[in-house]
Amino acid sequence: MAFVISKKSKKRNRDTTLYYLVESYREGKKIKRRTILALGDAQNIAGHLENLENKKLVYEKEIARFESDIRNRKFHSWGGFAWRQVARMQKWAKEDKEKIVKLEQIKDDVLRLAKRYPGK
Repeated sequence: MAFVISKKSKKRNRDTTLYYLVESYREGKKIKRRTILALGDAQNIAGHLENLENKKLVYEKEIARFESDIRNRKFHSWGGFAWRQVARMQKWAKEDKEKIVKLEQIKDDVLRLAKRYPGK
């Protein structure tokens, strides 16, 4: 049986509540708990999917900004040589694209879990 639990966490002197989708199982005579999915600050799977979509939008905006800056040759005087800035922005754009691919994989896994545990 799967259910959502919450845990209090203190990070950088801020109290936050984190949510987890967990299931109980029996091992011998003991009842144990296994974490299926860390939901972060979302209280359910739908909220977690929404957070993933928001992260994806942020990464897409960053990629568009980097590509625009490279295309328009918009460089900062404090950033060093232009060729170095271009290489740096291309690297960041590539990393963001990799993050988007990873988010899509996570999203697929979460959707699979949502089908397996409806109503969570």
